[in-house]
Amino acid sequence: MGHQLQAIRIHNFGTVYLFVIAAIYSLMALVRKSESLADTGIVGSVLLNGMGFSMLLALYVASFYKTDYMLLMGSVSAYCLLYSVLLQLKSDWKITAAFYALFGFVTMSVMVHGFYDFPRAYFFLALQSFLVVSMAVWFRSKFIVVMNTLLFLTIVLLYLKTSELIDGVNISFSLVALLTARLLNWKRDRLTIKTNLLRNVYLIIAFFMVLLTLHHLIPERYITLSWTVAAVVYFVLSLVLKNVKYRYMALGTMIAAAFYFFIIDLDRVELVFRIIALMFLAFISIGLSIYYSKKIKKKQSNEPESAQQ
Repeated sequence: MGHQLQAIRIHNFGTVYLFVIAAIYSLMALVRKSESLADTGIVGSVLLNGMGFSMLLALYVASFYKTDYMLLMGSVSAYCLLYSVLLQLKSDWKITAAFYALFGFVTMSVMVHGFYDFPRAYFFLALQSFLVVSMAVWFRSKFIVVMNTLLFLTIVLLYLKTSELIDGVNISFSLVALLTARLLNWKRDRLTIKTNLLRNVYLIIAFFMVLLTLHHLIPERYITLSWTVAAVVYFVLSLVLKNVKYRYMALGTMIAAAFYFFIIDLDRVELVFRIIALMFLAFISIGLSIYYSKKIKKKQSNEPESAQQ
């Protein structure tokens, strides 16, 4: 009383008090369901606790931890992720487990940014995205999967728009997109996802990122060859996994390779490499044509038999 209203200059470890209070309020998520408790009451209380904690934590970081906030965010991330596991196992309010898991991964992203500034941080954010989806599969949480898909797409677009291309980051985005799509397809019954939209988003990202990765990684004389090899890999995957989407990706990659060859390679690539690329492209195209011709004939021959039966 009697002093000027201003922010304190020394934190005096006030974050400990903040963490303890937030942890106490978070125990509401362990309350058992009953007729006297409304779902909106418990979930709303958890959300209000999280928003209040986030606001005060942001003030602490802006005031006292501008450059050394990594340990602080790492502690919050570890607590939220461990507590989300406990809620998944013990709580009747499963949505709260998803909330704490998402907040844990958000604070982990902030910690990663503190250790590795952009664009290097994108490499670890891509790996983290796959970790999020893996936990979402275990939690059976469509909410986490949808939010992670939107965040992953946003991160990829920000990387392409604002940062210089780095081979390691390009590869990480490509592999994570492919692996995530495969994981969602493998565990689609566990997540009860009835639509292919989310998997298609990851496959589309993977399609363009693989082309971009090879274009940036491979010497320009071998780009057409590398894209053609990628098409072959997609085609093999479609046969092994019996998934038509990889066949579409193979066809799309072949079309991109053909356009690149006739528009770019014919002007600037040496003659010997043009011949090699054209022969390889023609060989793969003929092989795919033969495969589809046999498949169509086989399908047509089976139709009369099924009609007779």
